Amino acid sequence: MAQLRRFGGWLLLPVAALTAVQPLLGGALPWSADGLLHFHRLAQLHRSLQHGILFPRWAPDMGFGFGFPLFNYYAPLSYYLAEPFHMAGLSVQNALIAAFVLATLAAGAGAYLCARDLFGPLAGIVAALAFIYAPYNLYNVIHRGALAEAWGLAWLPFIFWALRRLALRGRRADLILSALFYAALLLTHNILALISTPLLILYAVFLWKLHGQGRRCALLLGGALLLGLGLTAFFWLPALLEQGYAQIHQLYAPADLDYHNNFTSLGQLLAAPQPVDPALINPIIPLSFGWPQLTLALLALILLRRFPSREARSLLVLLGLGLLILTLMMLPLSIAVWDNAPLLRFVQFPWRLLGPAGLFLAILAGAGAARLPGPDWLRLPLVLAIVVIFAFTWLFPHFYPPQPAPTPLTLIAFERDTGALGTTSAGDYLPIWVERLPPAESLLPAYEGAAPDFIIPRLDSDSLPAGAHIVEARYGLTTADLTLDAPAAFTAVFNWYFFPGWQARLDGRPLELHPVGEHGLIGADLPAGRHHLTVRFGNTPLRRWATGISLLAVLSLAIYSLLPIPYSPISKSPITNFPILPAILVALLLFALKTIYLDHNDSVFRHSRFDGQTVANVQTPLQINFDDQLILMGYDLLPEGSVRADGLLDLALYWRALRPLDTDYSIAVHLIDDQGRLYGQKDSQHPAGYPASRWQTGVYGRDLHRLAVWPGTPPGAYTIQVGVYDVTTGRSLDVRNEAGAPVGTTYDLASVRVTRPSRPPAPAAFEIACPLRADLGGGLTLLGFDPPPDEINAGDQLPLTLYWQAIAAPAGDYSARLSLVASDGALLASERAVPGRADYPTSAWLAGDVVRDGRSFLVPAATPSGNYTLRLDLLDATGEPLGPSADLLRVTVSAPQRSFALPAAQHPISATLSGQATLLGYDLSRVAIAPGQSLTLTLYWRAEATARTSYVAFAHLLDGAERIHAQSDRVPAAGARPTTGWLPGEIISDAFVLTTTLDVPPGEYVLEVGMYDPASGERLCLPDGGDRILLPTPIQIQ
Repeated sequence: MAQLRRFGGWLLLPVAALTAVQPLLGGALPWSADGLLHFHRLAQLHRSLQHGILFPRWAPDMGFGFGFPLFNYYAPLSYYLAEPFHMAGLSVQNALIAAFVLATLAAGAGAYLCARDLFGPLAGIVAALAFIYAPYNLYNVIHRGALAEAWGLAWLPFIFWALRRLALRGRRADLILSALFYAALLLTHNILALISTPLLILYAVFLWKLHGQGRRCALLLGGALLLGLGLTAFFWLPALLEQGYAQIHQLYAPADLDYHNNFTSLGQLLAAPQPVDPALINPIIPLSFGWPQLTLALLALILLRRFPSREARSLLVLLGLGLLILTLMMLPLSIAVWDNAPLLRFVQFPWRLLGPAGLFLAILAGAGAARLPGPDWLRLPLVLAIVVIFAFTWLFPHFYPPQPAPTPLTLIAFERDTGALGTTSAGDYLPIWVERLPPAESLLPAYEGAAPDFIIPRLDSDSLPAGAHIVEARYGLTTADLTLDAPAAFTAVFNWYFFPGWQARLDGRPLELHPVGEHGLIGADLPAGRHHLTVRFGNTPLRRWATGISLLAVLSLAIYSLLPIPYSPISKSPITNFPILPAILVALLLFALKTIYLDHNDSVFRHSRFDGQTVANVQTPLQINFDDQLILMGYDLLPEGSVRADGLLDLALYWRALRPLDTDYSIAVHLIDDQGRLYGQKDSQHPAGYPASRWQTGVYGRDLHRLAVWPGTPPGAYTIQVGVYDVTTGRSLDVRNEAGAPVGTTYDLASVRVTRPSRPPAPAAFEIACPLRADLGGGLTLLGFDPPPDEINAGDQLPLTLYWQAIAAPAGDYSARLSLVASDGALLASERAVPGRADYPTSAWLAGDVVRDGRSFLVPAATPSGNYTLRLDLLDATGEPLGPSADLLRVTVSAPQRSFALPAAQHPISATLSGQATLLGYDLSRVAIAPGQSLTLTLYWRAEATARTSYVAFAHLLDGAERIHAQSDRVPAAGARPTTGWLPGEIISDAFVLTTTLDVPPGEYVLEVGMYDPASGERLCLPDGGDRILLPTPIQIQ
């Protein structure tokens, strides 16, 4: 019985955790932001281990198959912990799930040890419960799928526990455990290790001051942490010092990964649980503290003086202060700290501090629970029930369909479909020599032909000179062994990304490798003749030194463990002196309630606000039809009304599918000015993060867009515009009105006012394609511009963006003039406009301001073919230049072939649209077609004037109810002849191909044609006010 009481807490812990891991026990992988990233990373680790690579710094099949230095930078231990489950026979999916379950149990065990040793077994159990069911931990495991962070948080309490035992007893085992647990954290999650290391150092100092301040104690505590660093130097030293080899800046450069935009609020940290909506594809998950944990922690701090030991009271104060500081660091008021600690930018999300804060809160909650009044048999079951019930709403995830066994082919498809290159958010570890990614499909044929081992030839045969041949070739995951015979010297190109560590030997002698081309592939310069070449991935000098440090630390640890050191007395673990059976029964009842009832019925924890057509409580309800494919049901927008020029707009779009979709549509959200120029963009490749082809009717998605206002955007009114497009073809879906007629391809969602930024952006923040730094006078410098195409047709628009900086506050209202100048100096055309925007004149600019100036210069329709210069001047209010002009670029203009002869149309007609164009007639390739067939309609337009707007011409096939069954909307002549390039009297032939669907009903149809302004959707009108031309020839579908 004494043994049972001693281990009662350990018996209760896994039972109490059952409900937390219940969503994982069905064998399906919860739908999460990161779950499939870890799925493919585990598969890559397993593949490398199978081929004898024990620590694969290079993931061989990532990066579209060209390899990726993932584990040179990303801590790998969590995948090694999942690997034994896979080796034991579980699938990769189930091994990953098992690793999540084990991480959850480990986190509870660590919190139990911490609180048990300080405040007793009851406090230990409650601390374990409070940590396991902490909302952030559940979010990590169930909804975020953050395997590495889940394991990192599991190691953290073990380190605190082992350091305290080391300070108290000074035993060898405690030092070894402290070092090993700290090393495990360093090898598990980079960011959590970065956050936690200062906390551990401060805790070690606290323990040293509390327990005697002796030199031996200091050496033991410091030595344990240093030993942990030494054991893991083989990983963290290269990860830290080889940052310059990879595009690490992508970890924090995008606006949604910038900590400035990811602070939380006190209201969010104290948010109530959100009922789960089973119809919502991506449920809303609060990032908050648990209310039961907060209540018990507050009780512990209120009853501080009732704790008998000085250590307990001191530690409670320390935990309280730590919790307060971590909370403040998650709020915007701490921004100065973040700005002055450069490494903190890698944290990305200040709310990550909820992890260690949750541990501190859990230990405080355990201490508070130990001071609750009442009988022992009641206190623990009651606390357990409250903690678990509060956490219920975090335990209803959606699930992925069963994942097929991963292969390099499925990995490349995943990278292509999600944009998660190398299983990272933004290609964070892509080598810097890769200037442009190769096509995702580049190596698919090689992989398809190399099944089942998928070891592909890496030498690019196109790099061989004529007459060269491969005598012998053997390849491994990261090796190539070749015998080549070539008649001339050449550069052999290998389909791996170049990265330090790749090594080659030519005929037994070292050969230097180098990057080749815009894709940054490996190049090896080979002389003519027959040669033996080996290429492999190995270590750099830094990696060898770092590995040496780790081996030295291992040796030191081994010697230390063998030295004859006197043992200190071993204190016995506190005995569980309360009945655990009631708590076990409550835990089992809660598990059964969740599994049998709550998972299958509506309740206060789980119910939908979607009625199949609309979503309740949306800020702005809508019903916008995108081509009978998707319906936009409304949006939420924060902040409303205005945003700073360096701020973010948080936009949530609510979508539903009208039918099962066969295309993975993407969503475009643009911030535009009144001229349609772009000042911010945030697309989602998959709405709500889930491929549209997998959507079902009866569900909806909450599609989140963090729309960053581009730096330098001038203050003023802007519009948020939304569109839907097929990323593979570039085709945009039409917005349809209530009658089903298309009214453009975008919808104007909301108006916002952009105000001045909190601080002027630094010029270095702009990626200017053509830097210039030209002083144009008046205190304004042209930093540079993003150029338009250098070849253009007469009548086309030249789009470009200028970047201005006010070196001094401008003294007046200036204008900028763009001119098109011929080679003989003759002026062909000029346009004058206020820099930035008309309602933000230069007199309102301040010294240091940087302003983005989107422009479009119309090349006159009558411009002859030839080479021209685009010139820029800055003018004062009288039109006089303030300084020298700047020649921006040379432009080649091509004049189109023009015809002024009247056409011999099959069907003559005469209809003039708004004085711009007259339809003179049309041809039809056929007047009767079968469902699924096409017809060609050729319209003959006569230009009545040269338009200032590039209109879109449309042709629609309508049934008797005027529903569209085939259509084509585009710039005339398939985009080749915009109306801005038409000369009066010119005849333009404009052919449309209209294709019907297979399910179009038979009957008589009619064709309507016309033109409209793509920016407003407004159609050009006939003299009688009509906005379309109905062609008199009927079309029969038979």
